[in-house]
Amino acid sequence: MERKKNILWLPNTRITKKVDVMKIKYHNWLQVAIMATMVAFSACSDDPTLYSDTDITGFKVRLGEGNYKQGTIKDGNIIEFKITPDLDLSKLNGITCSFFISPYATVTPTPDVPQDFSKDVHYTVKAQDGTTTDWTVKWTYGGKLNDGEGFEYFFKKWEISVPTPSNKDKDGFGAVFGNYIIDTQFNFYDKYTGQKVDKTLNVTGIDASLCQLVNDDAGNLIGVVKNVGLYRWTTVEGAPQKVANVTPGANKVSATGDIDKVGYVYDSKPDGVGTHAVYKFENGSYTSTLSLVTGRPSNDSNWRQIVAVLGVSDNPPFYVIDAVNAGGVMGPEIGYKANTAGAFNNITGPYIDMWNKKGYAGWGNHVLISGRGIPFNGRWYGSTITCGWGWVGLHLLDPSNNNSLPITETIEPWTTNSCIWTTCSPSDDGESLYLYYGYGVGIRCYELTKYEK
Repeated sequence: MERKKNILWLPNTRITKKVDVMKIKYHNWLQVAIMATMVAFSACSDDPTLYSDTDITGFKVRLGEGNYKQGTIKDGNIIEFKITPDLDLSKLNGITCSFFISPYATVTPTPDVPQDFSKDVHYTVKAQDGTTTDWTVKWTYGGKLNDGEGFEYFFKKWEISVPTPSNKDKDGFGAVFGNYIIDTQFNFYDKYTGQKVDKTLNVTGIDASLCQLVNDDAGNLIGVVKNVGLYRWTTVEGAPQKVANVTPGANKVSATGDIDKVGYVYDSKPDGVGTHAVYKFENGSYTSTLSLVTGRPSNDSNWRQIVAVLGVSDNPPFYVIDAVNAGGVMGPEIGYKANTAGAFNNITGPYIDMWNKKGYAGWGNHVLISGRGIPFNGRWYGSTITCGWGWVGLHLLDPSNNNSLPITETIEPWTTNSCIWTTCSPSDDGESLYLYYGYGVGIRCYELTKYEK
């Protein structure tokens, strides 16, 4: 029997069957007349053969005017169309699609009926001879980078306003623990949505006014209590346990690695040659105090110099960021060092241009700067947040790409009576990383993802 071309199903296209004659709103009346004649001839012939094909081809889902996602036929009568992680899945609800079906077949439901494509959608194609095939339409993310290649692109996931902090000295404080972000004032927020959560951190046995919170790369929550020691929580409800009898002095702390394996807590209050205290942990226990020397002098009784550490070792690479340059003059400085003994590679360009154009700011006896290293998919990035009069700058530096700035954004207006911090947390499936910036009156979340744009 001669094969027929598949018939295109589009919204507002109607195909009905009465006896053996199909009426088709198609390209022109001539085609309709020819097809009707062929069908009538077939119905009157002695050939009992009926079509049994139940194909769907050329599937497209319509996201908006002129915006279609092409589907791909997979084994098992599956049709997949690709989306990007930044697409709001609610936009897949209530939309239509188009596709071709086999000649003389019918489909239920018809493509012009709106569906919720955020879930699996099922179509049943019935052939002329009564054969049926069930097709399932699914969405999926696109291809992704290989392990060790970092992230493909980023997007702003959410942003919220928060109460202005009452303690501006805690400008390095912001941590993720479990499913929650804990800010400078011990407020809890859902890490996926930013929604405020009614939770309270148990601070029994410590002076919370002196406590800075930080999470390591494995999500362990560590409290750094000035001149007292380091504490750790295993649950929000449980009291913290002292894990290091040391005397930290900084208002800015960060952590890398996993303190249950190998991890480090950085106390960013260096001396005149930029010596930062480093508290090392192995298998859950504090083992020693090391030093990370930037070699950049600064008036650091005011906590102006910070490090964003880019690895998990005794002598890792790092960025050093300072609001007072090596000459002791008020002004920004940022550089990269491969290790403590390495050369200081001064970074210029957009990062410094922002400071010079916007104007930097001091508050009392310190300038607001914060930062930390961000590990994702085999690469490290330096996340920093800086402020000036009426603005705050968010930056992500990529040392593998000549210290380029995948993220460089400014938020205005902003009040200097605020606390700033940055931290991160991996997604549940490990395919993305949530990067958080706290800027006193708000929190912004970016998602870094392996998936292709």
